[in-house]
Amino acid sequence: MQATINFDDNQLKNLMFYTHSENESEAVCKAVEVYLQLQEQKQNLLLLRGQGDKEELYEREKQEDAARWANYQKTGQAVEQIEMLAWMDNLSERV
Repeated sequence: MQATINFDDNQLKNLMFYTHSENESEAVCKAVEVYLQLQEQKQNLLLLRGQGDKEELYEREKQEDAARWANYQKTGQAVEQIEMLAWMDNLSERV
């Protein structure tokens, strides 16, 4: 699916900067992907707060796992367990 989006020069410059993208198309795709992930996270919080049932949460988690796997297959980007554990240790020291 294709869409046309008009940005002013400053918006596009910021979008490319914040997404660490080399071209405009990549920047827009990354920004939309992040936005959609945030929306999914908000939905998950609603479900976890009792505003949904366990079956819905399970299905959503399956979809997220499939999306993560597809993203890994597409980009090859992943976080090693040792890196994640170090990040979590660092985070817990701040609290």
